[in-house]
Amino acid sequence: MLSAMITDSNFSSVVIHPVSDLFLYDMDTIIELSRHRPEGFEFEVAARYLSLLRQYFRIYHHTNPEETVRHDTDMESFREMLAFIGEHHQEEITVDEIAAVGRMSRSKCSRMFRRYLGKSPIEHVQQYRLEKSVFLLKNTDLQFSEIASVCGFNQQSYFNRLFVREYGITPRQMRREFKKNSGE
Repeated sequence: MLSAMITDSNFSSVVIHPVSDLFLYDMDTIIELSRHRPEGFEFEVAARYLSLLRQYFRIYHHTNPEETVRHDTDMESFREMLAFIGEHHQEEITVDEIAAVGRMSRSKCSRMFRRYLGKSPIEHVQQYRLEKSVFLLKNTDLQFSEIASVCGFNQQSYFNRLFVREYGITPRQMRREFKKNSGE
């Protein structure tokens, strides 16, 4: 499937249009890392490129379904719902919107998330947002309110509450621990 994406001459214009702020953030980070070249930067650059390749692949897969191998239609719908969450995690997302992307009922959508991930669609959205927030805490100097906003949390207090429930420490404590452990 990857070779079909790479050789598709009609795909290049789709790729150039950024998908999200995090997509742009990955590109900016690659440029900054390449400029400053901190120790071990090559690994971070490679990770960012793989992240971008995954985004490209998701876009291609979604725009050229006839080029992909068809598997179980439920699994295909589930992948589309996960991609939707990844691309729209900064926005308010409802279970109805997620289900609509998968072309299924709200209850079937919820059952699939429980079956494959062991959590509800909204719990998955929250987990995805929290994972993005940890990345931003460790790799940027953004204010906590900015991180909450970029990750799709409308209220910093709600973000803090979920963060503490998930990780057992506040975002500030996590950033402090990371800086202490990285020698900054």
